Amino acid sequence: EPLDFDAATLLGVLPESEVTPEQLEKLEWLEGTLQPHQVVGLNWMLQTYAKGINGILADEMGLGNTFQVIALLGYLKFECRMRGPSLVVAPLSVLTSWVNEFKRFAPSMRVIRLHSGDREERELMRTELLSNVDNFDVVVTTYEMASSANMKTMLCHRIHWRYLVLDEGHRIKNERTQLYERMFLIKAQRKLLLTGTPLQNNLHELWALMHFLHPELFNDSAVFDDAFDLSRGLIDEGVITKCGQLLSAFMLRRLKKEVLQTLPCKTEVLVYVPMSATQTELSRQLLVSGAQVLARMQQSTEEGREESSSSNHDWVQMQSLLMSLRKCCSHPRLFGSWMSEVSDKFGEGLAASSGKLAALEALLAELLPKGKRVVLFSGWTSMLDIIEEFFKEKGITFARLDGSTNRVQRNIHIKAFNAPASKLNVFLCSTRAGGLGITLTSADTVVLYDSDFNPQVDLQAMDRVHRIGQTKPVAVYRLVTHGTVEERIVERARGKLYLMQQTMTSAGQQPDGGGEGGA
Repeated sequence: EPLDFDAATLLGVLPESEVTPEQLEKLEWLEGTLQPHQVVGLNWMLQTYAKGINGILADEMGLGNTFQVIALLGYLKFECRMRGPSLVVAPLSVLTSWVNEFKRFAPSMRVIRLHSGDREERELMRTELLSNVDNFDVVVTTYEMASSANMKTMLCHRIHWRYLVLDEGHRIKNERTQLYERMFLIKAQRKLLLTGTPLQNNLHELWALMHFLHPELFNDSAVFDDAFDLSRGLIDEGVITKCGQLLSAFMLRRLKKEVLQTLPCKTEVLVYVPMSATQTELSRQLLVSGAQVLARMQQSTEEGREESSSSNHDWVQMQSLLMSLRKCCSHPRLFGSWMSEVSDKFGEGLAASSGKLAALEALLAELLPKGKRVVLFSGWTSMLDIIEEFFKEKGITFARLDGSTNRVQRNIHIKAFNAPASKLNVFLCSTRAGGLGITLTSADTVVLYDSDFNPQVDLQAMDRVHRIGQTKPVAVYRLVTHGTVEERIVERARGKLYLMQQTMTSAGQQPDGGGEGGA
């Protein structure tokens, strides 16, 4: 049955003043010690709970969001005597980590891990595990399970949750997706989004998050949509400032450099590289083949035509052309091993046929003899394959991690790379490799082989190295192929970072601009 939440009763059991570190140390159910910024986070969440606010905990990655949430849920149960289960929805890659963190910090809380690929097992979970809400305190599940059809009735209708927590809450930044609609149906007294990147591409995505939290307040996205339009180059800084001020009432954000004053600096350098002869010829052929599509799209834009089936087809072709041009910037071999024959005609080998790989070869020849330890990121696993082949030719010792690396092997690679006397000089990593535990603070150099349209993806990759525990200044080298679409991608990404900076500054924060310096 739905829980009876009475506002006056809730306010009576919540602490009248802020919880102090001394009080937290006396709690028998809480294992571990909250850091000062985590105590502030706990008090902020308790205050938003009392005020009826659904909020966003937007601390940067590595500041202990998980521990803060566990402390909140435990405090509500054991100290405030509030009954009722809570639901934590997280990516599959961190599901086990959530369960283990509960066991570590609040072992007396009854936690259910709800995930299975077997249909019969899922039905058993639905009918047996979730049949009586008095038998558990927290359910930890994945976005896939929470949005599945056979779990819809139980998670969205039959159980009214005390708290709904969405880890990586930016996943619901598009209100038109099925995932957003399913998460929106879940009934909960309070909602909390955990995301270090609350604003990624535009203000509409921010509106979608706020609409999810408070649909009664944020029911029209028009103001957000008109305030910042990168495609037209229109910026309404007055509206952006107001959005930031409004956001401060619903969001708490702390940065590593604020929490840990001794954290070494991070410097980003843009390294512009030329195209090889093979890349130049390949790029020319790609542009010639797509010339008609680009001409039609330009004419359609200038005449302001409505969308049609033909224009949609052109849009798909243009997207394919853009992807091909990006692949050309990284390495011709991404189109197939047959490109090596074309490179041979120009007298270019594996490294020389790509301006970036040739630059990487020169960069590593300068860094590795100095004892620098490098983490190299790429968004293409096929590009990691080519770099791996190149490293084997050069005799460079390395470890590798991407989405296909199992959890055990991943932990082995990370531990081996971070070992004090490690012989691994380079760590290859997919930019989009997710999950807790990817901490590579033994390195002091980051190389971004390619850039993402979403700058937050690259920032999160840098945070694998530049985070709490790092004792050395971190240098970030971003490779950019000169005179290509990559320059436009980096330019657009910096525009999005500007949007985040202006909004967060208006919210009373000093966001990370993605590094300093340039060349």
